[in-house]
This record gives sequence, structure tokens and C-alpha cells, in this order.
Amino acid sequence: MEGSREEDALGYLDDRELLDCVHGNTTLFRNDSKDFVDMPMKRCAETRDRRGGDEGGALSLRKARERIVRQYSSSSSGSSGDPQAPVTQPSLDATISDMFGHPGSDLVSAIPVDWRPVSLGGSGDLNEGDIDDGTFAATLRRLKCSHVKQWAIELHNLWPKLCRKVSADVLQNPSHHTLLPMPHELFIPGDRFREQYYWDSYFVAKGLLVSGMVDSCIGMARNLLHCISRYGFVPNGTRSYYLRRTQPPLLSQILIDLLHHQHKQRNDARHQEVLSLLSDALPRLVEEHHFVTSKARNRSVKVKASVDNVVREFDLVRYYAASRCPRPEAHLEDMATVAQLPPQDSMRAWREIATMAESGWDFSSRWLRDPLDLGSARITDMLPSDLNAIVAKMEANIAEMASLVGDSALEREYHELSLARREAIDCILWDEESSRWNDVIMQYRPEVSENDTDGGGHNADGGPGFVSMEDCTSLGGDNVYASSWVPLWVPTPARGDRARKAIESLKKSGLVMQGGIVTSTNQGSSHQWDHPNAWAPLQYMIVEGLMHHGDHDLARDIASRFLKNAFTAYRVTGQMHEKYNAVYIGEIGKGGEYEPQTGFGWTNGVCLAFIDMFGDTLDFSECITAQAEGQQHQ
Repeated sequence: MEGSREEDALGYLDDRELLDCVHGNTTLFRNDSKDFVDMPMKRCAETRDRRGGDEGGALSLRKARERIVRQYSSSSSGSSGDPQAPVTQPSLDATISDMFGHPGSDLVSAIPVDWRPVSLGGSGDLNEGDIDDGTFAATLRRLKCSHVKQWAIELHNLWPKLCRKVSADVLQNPSHHTLLPMPHELFIPGDRFREQYYWDSYFVAKGLLVSGMVDSCIGMARNLLHCISRYGFVPNGTRSYYLRRTQPPLLSQILIDLLHHQHKQRNDARHQEVLSLLSDALPRLVEEHHFVTSKARNRSVKVKASVDNVVREFDLVRYYAASRCPRPEAHLEDMATVAQLPPQDSMRAWREIATMAESGWDFSSRWLRDPLDLGSARITDMLPSDLNAIVAKMEANIAEMASLVGDSALEREYHELSLARREAIDCILWDEESSRWNDVIMQYRPEVSENDTDGGGHNADGGPGFVSMEDCTSLGGDNVYASSWVPLWVPTPARGDRARKAIESLKKSGLVMQGGIVTSTNQGSSHQWDHPNAWAPLQYMIVEGLMHHGDHDLARDIASRFLKNAFTAYRVTGQMHEKYNAVYIGEIGKGGEYEPQTGFGWTNGVCLAFIDMFGDTLDFSECITAQAEGQQHQ
């Protein structure tokens, strides 16, 4: 009997022999390993054994694995039985073509259920006839700059290009696919990213709400809740090869933003609908919280520190992917990374690489001992400031939802958890000398690695013990990372003057550039989460954090810089991009293990959110003039 759908797919995708066999016998996927694992199985008529056999039914991924390895592994011999005889099997390219469909063909383009096209009339006035929700129309009316208004409309009209639904075959024959069946429409980032991604979804949701697309936002949130019900957590993305890692846990914030959006709209019926959704979601969010703070999964660490001459214990969390093999979607790249490592170090390196992917910052010198060597990653030795801030916000959100549904015991529990984590962030991660919240590096690894026998980072003794602050160092030095200001995103009344000091240090950090917040000041790195790149998620969290703490002018300035960058690049390329160059306005970002991507879900969402927040003061006329002058000098 075959195993479960997840076991079948994971067994197929964690199989080094299969992936070595495929990538060693064809160059089809030399440009991107992800293409192979995104290919769905074809139906039985197209998957007959090329040597004449017929299994009498469609192949599962597991059976496909057995067939490919049998025919093409390096241990296969020729028909004579002589190991030295030439192999006579047909080309693997042809076999893959027979067995598999095109990458991403398991998704179907869809028009979002609540999207309506928007345009300007000949006089420049808004054609509002198709807008059901007044949110977007109200945003557009506030815009004084015609260039900003037209761009906002074009961003709104991009949503159908990113909307997908799973094909019928994914639901009927899940063992043919790595795509996880989702019950609702989803929004992909774009290009090679052919599935819904976890932390991307939050920033996409910000834009959907500006566009008045509440149903789409609810559907996207329900997909993530479905993942928790099915798998116990939200995976990195909605493919089976992501089931060994998650991403920054932002689902609770999507739901809180939905609630606040509907409250502002004063739509009682929709408000009750969202309240019902929150009530249904609450047990799932608690389940997710247990996952991301699990000691048994090596995710939670107790830190002992002396505060006011009293030794206290603080709970903080870290990223920790349950993987010790190459990422299936980056098999060639991960094998190359460990090529120069001793064999005994390979599994640890692969776990560190997968954990960096879990952070969303894949990759950055932030996680590396040697900025030029991915094999030197140490992310599981680190307590990240941004992750702990996000989890503190998650705990506060759960408390707010519990209050709304009348669960006072749960409200008290999570309110106290959030306060304790915010205190831990300020006591352990705050660096007074640099006036920012730095990651902490644990010199002593708290987990008992000898018990980590299942490949998933689960310890038989129940997880990590204590680590003392005497065994920790702050990630300081010459390089500064934008993540050090993400804690501003979590309002903390007891923070005192730390917020003021942090804002002043941000102004002097060297991170605020022409095109927005640059990810780090490390100019010697080729990684994409470093200089010179500006990413939409960091812009948003820092800008909203500044708003929380009253510095509206700096928030508006940073948002305007990033918007002008994205707008200018859009004018030049006709595309929205995954990342931008913060140094030069209108240039796209660079670096990383894949080509720069377009689309782009979270960039579109954040730009619409910033236009909604600051649109009445935005003026892009100078961008148009600068572009025209640049063309004249070419």
C-alpha cells in the first residue's frame, strides 16, 4: 500500500538518488532545478513503460521515481549484463517529456472573484461603474498627482495576472503533483514562483485590501488556515517540497488587518463574516504558535541573563528547518555548495541552507560566518530580532482575537506571552551601543545533536535547554541589517526611549538611500538580501513601525523613495519587480541564485498600501522629468 500523499511526495523529493539521476543525465534543468519538481505527472496513456510494459494506471510520483532510477541511475548496466557495456536506455529528456507535463501546468489562470477593472475616462476622471467596494475609489480620489493615480490603477489591474487556482487533476489525483491542493484561489509572486508563498501573502493582502478585494483576501487566508489544519503549520509555499520548513508567521496579521479594514468600512454584514472567520481561525493560530515556538522542534530557546542584578530567563525563538538534504527545488545549487565540505558537514550545511530559506532572507551575509560562502551558514545558532518581533505580534493578535470571541483565559495567556517576548526582545536583543535590536549569536548550541536522528531537528530529550548570555554575542560589527529595526513594527508601551534612539540610529545607519531602505550595508556580498537591494517587505514593516512610534515624516520619506524607485523601473521595463536597487532610482535588484523575477505580488501590494497611506502628498512629476532628461542624454 502506498503511503500518505505527503509521505509519497516527500519520499520522492527527498530522494538524493532520483535527483542526482535526473540532474546528472539531462541538462533540461541546468538553469533552474525548480522546473523539474514543479512538473506534474501525465495521465496513464502517456506514462507507459518505454520498454513495452504498462502498469495499467497512472503513475504516482513514487512509481515515476522507481522507473527513472531503474533506467537511468549510474548503477544501471547495458542489456548484456556487462557493467562496462554501453547503456541502451532511451534519452532521459524523452522519458521526462513522456512522464511529466510542463512546470506549473498544474495551475490554471483565474480572474479574482471580486476584481473589477478600473480605468480613467478621457477627461482623467475615474470610471467607477464596475467598482463594488468604495475602498479603491476613495483612495484614487485622494491622489493629486495624475501619474500616481494612473500607476495605482495599473497596479490594481495586475491582480488577474497573478491569480491562479489549482487544476482539477490536483484535486482528483494528488499523487501526480507536488502542488498542494488549495480550496480557494491563490496569488503567486510571479515568474518561477508558481505557488502561494507564506510571508508573501501578507504583503499581497495589504494591496488586495486597498483594491477592495476582501473576498480574495479571505480566500488567501483560508488557504493558509487549510495548511495548518492539514499539516500542522503553514509551509514555506504550497508545494510538497516545502513541507519541511515554514516562513515568518504572518497569518494572524492578515486576519487582524481584515478585521480592521471591515471595521473602517462600517459594513456590518462583512464585519460579522470576518468575526466568524476569526473564531474559526483561532484554534489553528494557536496550533501554529505551538509549532513556531516548539522546544521539541528546536525552535524555542531559553536565555539566562542578569537584569538589574537579578538572573532571569527569557524565551526567544529561532528559525530551524526540519531538513538535512539538498532542497529539491535547488538540488544542483545545494550540491555545489557542499562540494568542498567534508562529507560529515554536508547535512548540517543543507539544514542551514533550508533554514535560511525559511527566514525569507535567502540568502544574506547576515547568516554567514564567511559572507562569500553559503557553506558557512550559522542561522540555527542565531536568535533573530525580526522573527521574535513577528512572533510577539502574532501573540498579541491571538490575544485580540480571543477577546473578540469572548475567550478571556486565552486572551490573558497570549497577552502575557506577547508582553514577555517584547520584554525579552528589549532585554536580550537590544544593543545600547548601536541603538538597535541586533540578532544574537549563540556560541553554545543548546540542542543535543546526538539525539537528532530523524533528520528533522527533533530531539529525544524534548528540545533545547538553556543558553546563557555569557555564551552569546550580538551581531554587530561594520555591517548593518535592516532587520534590526523590524521590532519597531510591534508597539511596546514599556519600551521607554529605545524607540526614539532606534529611529535616530536608523537615520545615521547608512540604510536610507535614494531608492528606499537598503537591506544591508555589506557591499562585498553577492547575496540578494544584502546591498544594494531594497525589498518591499522590509520597507513596509519599517515604515509602519515608524508610524506606530510617531515619526510620520521619516515614514513618508522612505515610502516615497521606494515608490519612486518602483515607479521609475515600471516606466522603463513595463514590469513590477521582486527587488530594486536602492542606490540608483529605477534599477532592478541583483544577486542571488536565480534570475531577477517580475510580477510581483508583494511589491504590488506594498506599493498600493503606500499609495493608500501617503498618496495625497505623492508627486511623481520629477520622475517623469528625470527619465526624459536621461533619454535625451543617451
